Order: sequence, then structure tokens, then C-alpha cells
Amino acid sequence: MQKKCIATPPGHDEAIAARRARRTQLETYETIPAQEKESRMVSLREEENRLTGIIQTERQAHRKNLEILDKEITELPAGETRAEKESMRSSVVTAFNLSFNKHSLDLAGVRGKIRNLHHALTHEARAAELHDLDLADAAAAQVGHQPLNKSEAAQHKKDTATHKAVSDQYTAKAYRAAREAEYPPIGDVLDEVCKVLHLVITSGVEVPPSTLALLKKRQAVKEKHPKPVVAEKESAAPAAALPAPVKENKEP
Repeated sequence: MQKKCIATPPGHDEAIAARRARRTQLETYETIPAQEKESRMVSLREEENRLTGIIQTERQAHRKNLEILDKEITELPAGETRAEKESMRSSVVTAFNLSFNKHSLDLAGVRGKIRNLHHALTHEARAAELHDLDLADAAAAQVGHQPLNKSEAAQHKKDTATHKAVSDQYTAKAYRAAREAEYPPIGDVLDEVCKVLHLVITSGVEVPPSTLALLKKRQAVKEKHPKPVVAEKESAAPAAALPAPVKENKEP
């Protein structure tokens, strides 16, 4: 007579642990009434539209100011007066960049709150998910322990080891998917970084020639493939002119 052993299906204990962890998350997550969530979303959308409008208005005004200054500078002969106008133009560009970046960061913060609010749970949603977890736990309890003979126990041991290897491999990479799901779009991140770099450069701070070359190449691509007119409302402001990259002197 073959000896019997007791075992549970592969992944049984891991599934229970995962449900327990999710239950803990649900108990600590912020939950708000559905009506309040909707009200918050309306307020955030209004703030988003307000900031977008400010950015668009300032951008248009800035373009007109530059057109006027450029015309005045062109009509002036070289001399002290023209130099003063050119200095004024530089100050206008710097002031616009500072204001634009401030409003852009504010807008990014509002949009971040909107994304977080999308993921926030309502009381009803949390109650429904907790109910599903209760049903899953009840179903798992019905599985019980399965008596296995020697051959079945060996196969179970092999299956469990395989499952653990796959599970460990997934766990080691799971953080990547979790981060990617919550990170802002990479294009938005790069745009904000480049805006700061433009501000730094136009403020007179020297940067490596390779950085200047990279920003110029990026701007050329953006001009080659502009956003449609419909999407102009959320397009970035025209970048201030970058200084020409200085060739590095390599010592022999």
C-alpha cells in the first residue's frame, strides 16, 4: 500500500497571501463618496482649463511682443539704443520663460491630481472588491487538502517548484510594471526637463556642447513634425533660441 501525503494545489498559498495583501491595501486606501469624487474631478478640470487658458494667452501675447521688439530692433541703427532694445528683448524672453514654466508645473500638478483621483476608490467600489475577495477566500477554503500517492506527490513537488520559479521571476520584475503604470508619460517628462534646460541656458548658464546639440536636434524634429492645430491648446511654447554649440578643444 502506497503512503499518502497531503498537499494543496500549486499557487494556492500564494493566492491567499495576495488576497490578504490586497485586503490590507483596500483598508488603507483613501476612499471617498462617489458624489464627492465627481465634485473634486469637476473642480480639477476647471483648474486645468484655467491654467491651459493662461498659458495659451501668455504665449500669444509673448509672440506679439517679440514681433514688435524685433521690428523696432531691425529699424534701429547699430548703437547704444539698439543694444538697450536687444537687452529688453532678452529680459522679456526670460520673464516669459519663468512664467511659462511656473504655470506648466502648476498644470502638471493638477493633472497629477486628476490621475490620482481616477485611481481613488469610492466606498461602493471598495465594498464590491472586498465582497469579491470574500467569495474567493470561501472558494479556496472548499478546495481543502488533496491526498496524493507517491507518484502524485512527486509530480506535485515538481509543479510547485516550477510555479515558484515562475512566481519569483514575475515578482522580481513586477515593480517595473507597477512603476510604468503610475509614471507620467515619458514624453511629458522629457518636455518638462527640456523646458528647464532651455530656461537654464537662456539665463546664461553654460552647458556642455553635446547638450546644446541634443536640444537643437530635438527642436528641429518638433518643427519638422508640428502638432495639429486642433492640439495646439496643449502644445509647448516656442523655445527660446539656443546659443550655437561650442566645439570642445580636445588636447592631443
